[in-house]
Amino acid sequence: MKPTRPAIDVARGASYLIIMNIAITAISLAAFAIIARLISREEMGGLAVLTLVSSGAQLLAGLGLGSTAIKFVSSSQATGDYEKMRQAGYECLTITGLGLMVLIVAIYSSADVLASSLLGSTSRATLLRLLTLEIGANGIGASLVSILYGLRKFKVISLSHMASFAVRQSLVIMFLELGWGLPGIVIGWGIGDSLNSLVLGGFTRKFLGPPKFGFGFVRLLRFSAPLFLGGAANYAWTWFDRALLLPFVSLAQLGSYNVAVTAFGVLHSMPSSISGTLFPFYSHLYSDGSSDSQTAGLENAVRTASRYVSFLIIPVSVGLAVTALPAATLFAGNNYADAASPLAILSVSFAVACLGTALSQIFVVLGKTITSAIVTILSVLIPFFLGILLISNFGVLGAAMARGLSLIVALVLSVLILRRILKVRFDLGAYRSAWLASLAMGVAVLALQFFFYSKYLLPVYMAVGGVVFILSLRLLHAFNREDIELISDFLKPYPRLGFVTRWFEKLLGV
Repeated sequence: MKPTRPAIDVARGASYLIIMNIAITAISLAAFAIIARLISREEMGGLAVLTLVSSGAQLLAGLGLGSTAIKFVSSSQATGDYEKMRQAGYECLTITGLGLMVLIVAIYSSADVLASSLLGSTSRATLLRLLTLEIGANGIGASLVSILYGLRKFKVISLSHMASFAVRQSLVIMFLELGWGLPGIVIGWGIGDSLNSLVLGGFTRKFLGPPKFGFGFVRLLRFSAPLFLGGAANYAWTWFDRALLLPFVSLAQLGSYNVAVTAFGVLHSMPSSISGTLFPFYSHLYSDGSSDSQTAGLENAVRTASRYVSFLIIPVSVGLAVTALPAATLFAGNNYADAASPLAILSVSFAVACLGTALSQIFVVLGKTITSAIVTILSVLIPFFLGILLISNFGVLGAAMARGLSLIVALVLSVLILRRILKVRFDLGAYRSAWLASLAMGVAVLALQFFFYSKYLLPVYMAVGGVVFILSLRLLHAFNREDIELISDFLKPYPRLGFVTRWFEKLLGV
């Protein structure tokens, strides 16, 4: 059976975001490597606290409207109701803007209290006041991205993010070189995110049309309320390990753990490319859910997504786990060698639970927003209470264990609940093949490190691992004609790249 048109669109949309993430990852790695060497471990811990505050502000201002905007903009576009599409987009943006104004005033006026409790000194209140620029710009930018996601303008999102992120990181490094310290980092954030919001705002006006209202603020808030609850749970999941560490470790130790989580965030950004495209396409396939064909289409889409999620995430996760030490020290410097163990734990856990990416926002697509919130809350609460015990005994390793457990719990809960609504079918053959090939790759890379270790050989380890992984997949006959047809259909708009399909055929033995 030939790949469906939505499958091709998902692949093409994801490709733009993957290219964006590759570019941003490269910039992030280079910039972070410089930043980690220009600030102390204690300042790295302070940087984690500032990011915690910024992320919390985005959550409160967003009120769960990001997913709401994607859902209604995408589904309205699918049914051809462009008036409702504009109304939903602009009203979500308006609510977010008003929420940001309230939060910025609150943070600015209470900066002394927040600095004393979170950063240990009121002298650091200036950092929080400077942070309000980044909070405002990033909040508006996130809302605009949600609208453009709904419109499936992935190329625009990718180009804008790459350009603004390059400016942001360049400014951060320049200000650090000038001796501005943490304030320089925060100012660089604000300028870069402001540039991104301005660009995205212009494209949103172009693609969405002139502002129009009338969709219903109450309707949007009613739909987003459970999503906000789920967003709060996601925020808790993102930060609960570092928040739990604060009473037990110093800011310097928190800074080291933050390096591990940051490196893991690079890995975690890869499936976000897939998640970001799956949500609007799932919504497009399941615009009202009134027919069996829509339900069947959604079930098949989940299975197809799980196949390529497995082949993408598992090898990269296992690869990062077995190269955690050279990656951490090359990434942030020899002072952060202790970040390798938590990074390896996080990476392996993510590989185990990677199928959860194929279920991205599935409850929202089905209109089960309360269920979505419950799943997220439970996937945080269980690891949270276990994390208290783990962290008190194992420190940063316990924090990594707790975070890894939360990934697995989220997947198990989602599957158990979804089975009452849909026929959840993953491509377990692909999952098994990806694991077998990745284990072979991991053994080869570890053996190579045992005899020839240097952090500067990380590219060599990656190249060897990649070759072993591909050869293992070939021996396992993991790919089939449908995979090649997907690549062929994806490249149809680019006739000169037809050789890529033939190259994949020979490489994968199809």
